[in-house]
Amino acid sequence: MLKAILGVRALAVLALVLCVGIGAPRALGQGAAATPGAPPKAAGGAAAGSKDGPQGQKGGTGQAGNAGSRTRNRPAGFHYGVKDPPARAKGAVRLASYNMLNLFDHVDDPALTGENEDITQATPAERCTALAEAIRRLDADILVLQEIESREALAWFRDTYLKGLGYDHLESFDAEYARGVEQSVLSRFPLKDARLLDKPSGDGFRYQRIPVRATAVLPGGYELVVIGIHHKAGGDAFNEQREAEAARIIEAVKGELAANPARNLAVMGDFNATATKEARKMYDRAGLLNAYDWRPWIEGKVTADQIRDRFITHESGRAIDFILVSEGLSNELVPDSYVVLSTLHPGDAYNWRTDKAPSGHASDHYPVAVDLIPVERDARMPGAPGTPEWQAKRGRGAKSRTPEPSDQGAGG
Repeated sequence: MLKAILGVRALAVLALVLCVGIGAPRALGQGAAATPGAPPKAAGGAAAGSKDGPQGQKGGTGQAGNAGSRTRNRPAGFHYGVKDPPARAKGAVRLASYNMLNLFDHVDDPALTGENEDITQATPAERCTALAEAIRRLDADILVLQEIESREALAWFRDTYLKGLGYDHLESFDAEYARGVEQSVLSRFPLKDARLLDKPSGDGFRYQRIPVRATAVLPGGYELVVIGIHHKAGGDAFNEQREAEAARIIEAVKGELAANPARNLAVMGDFNATATKEARKMYDRAGLLNAYDWRPWIEGKVTADQIRDRFITHESGRAIDFILVSEGLSNELVPDSYVVLSTLHPGDAYNWRTDKAPSGHASDHYPVAVDLIPVERDARMPGAPGTPEWQAKRGRGAKSRTPEPSDQGAGG
């Protein structure tokens, strides 16, 4: 009888693996590695989004009835990511991305009027405090941010809420988006060559929000190019727009790497697409590597649901925020350092369109981060994906993907 029960369990595990696919650590350009996606949508509701809305119109459906509530009815709490980031290796620099959910200052911008009036969106002090608490806890050295009103708004937030954290350098440019939010870089290290990645060229293409590009100069003269992106929000109706944006960004990345194939480069931000969407897979085919592969190995130690929850980046239960790196930068990434930082989830019944967010809620996204040692290397660190130490640590499980939820919608 015991053998029969074990046999059924083995078949169930095999079926799960076959359903989610088989993956392995990849070299440059070999396709996507395992990344959690989106749980199935519940009847009666779609995944929550930011003000852009999951279907692209102003104001998407709320949290109620979304993926997280299909089998759960959780109150507000810390449900995704981990509350404490891993300790840093000696000499490590932490690189992070965070969508801060419409960070607006309290100064009226006369250029933003009507439905885009900024003063009515001024971020309350309580939420600013929650955002700052998350940033303090993460303790990143370089932050690539999304949904920032302006350079002036970011400087105000830094000077008011991040005093003493050493973020002396910032860059932010008007991304030519009607709602007035843009991508920004906040850094403890000097930034140079900062600019918008790409300006409209008259060929009919237009970004929803033009990406930002900057070079951080780290100790010892190590240089790191960061490209901060925020793809168009919305459901499948906007796949083509996201794919067009991805193609344009990839063209710029290829230009950077053609000039210096060993360049240390990261494309990071809110992709508004899970790993199974074409707009996201395009980056894999272009040879960029997912920092998620440098995560701690917890498979076999916890349940599949716990694995998903640890690496979800949006409160709707999807992973849509990424740090993608060049082959050169991958050599300096610290094994087991990738993290999604937990902040307060508003609860499965929460509807952002109608409900007041609970006290302590910072953003609908969670910060993602990875550590690097800023010393040029010719090969990956021991224990990094694809190394013998990595294979030995994971044993037979090294060829198994983390179970992925299905892909539904796109967030904010």
